[in-house]
Amino acid sequence: MRGWVLPPDKVSHVNISVNGTVAGTCLLGSEIRLDLAIAYPSVLNSENGGFSTVIPIGDKEGVYEIGVFAVSLDGQEYALGNKRIVNSRETSDLPSRYSICLISRCNLACTMCPAHAESTRFLTEGTTIDQSLLGASLEGLRDFVSSMKWVALCGYGEPFLYSGIFEAIERVHEISPSIVIEITSNGTMFSERMIQKILDSSLNQIDVSLDAGTKTAYERIRKGANFESVVEGTRRLVEARTQRNRKLPVVTTNFVLMRSNIQELSDYVRTAINMHVDHISAVNPHGLYESDRNQVLYDLGDSSRELPSEFIPYVRDARALARAANVNCFIPSFTPSRPRLDCAQHGRTNPCVDSNGDVYPCCVLEALGNERGSRVKAMGNIRHDTLQQIWNSPRYEAFRKAFYAGEVPDQYCTECPCYYNL
Repeated sequence: MRGWVLPPDKVSHVNISVNGTVAGTCLLGSEIRLDLAIAYPSVLNSENGGFSTVIPIGDKEGVYEIGVFAVSLDGQEYALGNKRIVNSRETSDLPSRYSICLISRCNLACTMCPAHAESTRFLTEGTTIDQSLLGASLEGLRDFVSSMKWVALCGYGEPFLYSGIFEAIERVHEISPSIVIEITSNGTMFSERMIQKILDSSLNQIDVSLDAGTKTAYERIRKGANFESVVEGTRRLVEARTQRNRKLPVVTTNFVLMRSNIQELSDYVRTAINMHVDHISAVNPHGLYESDRNQVLYDLGDSSRELPSEFIPYVRDARALARAANVNCFIPSFTPSRPRLDCAQHGRTNPCVDSNGDVYPCCVLEALGNERGSRVKAMGNIRHDTLQQIWNSPRYEAFRKAFYAGEVPDQYCTECPCYYNL
């Protein structure tokens, strides 16, 4: 279910019913809606009015009545709409999201990164996409432009190290001005010149990885970075955007929730609030790599398990800080739930092109596929086949259809938190 409500500060949450019974809830801001920011510039925090969630309706095929209701801060319920859907295992999916890794080189060695941590099995030299591969990747976007909604020009590297980053952004924008273009950055390269180039570009969203709220913890985790420099650079980016009377790019921060840094969560939220970013978020580590395997706070084998009691105050206090500041803050679940028709990494709809041209269904398999001695194989290589040919190959089609059949798309999916809505 996907939709929006304005103004967001008047809504507590959204209820979704299936055949008259509430089947799930969703907080506003679970999906950033840049179209709302553009269409309703006078509405405060309008980009946080979006919501997106998946509600399991079971394996039984047939017709289901879906209702969506906004619940106000005082508990009043308002009907937003209803829809009749047919649950079926038959599908003719097209990709709606697309990731192109321009560079797999990074200037940091973050402790939990599978690509660049000192303890990793991943090759650390890194590669840069060549113009031929970039052209082939963009032709793939053009082939599916009618269904594509979102493009990420990043992977397991720092995208601003790629010399042609702004040219790549504009080439995507020329193919489709309506596509949301997003970049995840470590924030270490936000000089005044870089900030102005970002604001001059067609970039829609930039996510800054922070992972701590104090200098000591941040620099222990994100090795090679300077805490004050990243915080000030991000704050300056938001300030410069405001001075230009613009709402784009949306600036968000991200925090990987680990055993070694969850005590930093409140300080992280406080720091992000002071930076005046648009959205504060946290994610679970994948727990699949040598670099993050011992850092997880969840248990994939226990669907009744909540966050261990000693960690609950950190989450509670962080949410309270965000509410008091009227800033949207997303913190993921720690309780695994039944696998759904798509995973949290959009493995069914998000082909990822590596900087060497290999195509994977998601960034997790992309990282695993690049480890030394890995048995994970790419779906194909865009240097040899078009994205359309790879997407329609029997192997890729079987991977996608497994979601609908209630089967495991890949053996690694059962070990990945994204497969369990975490």
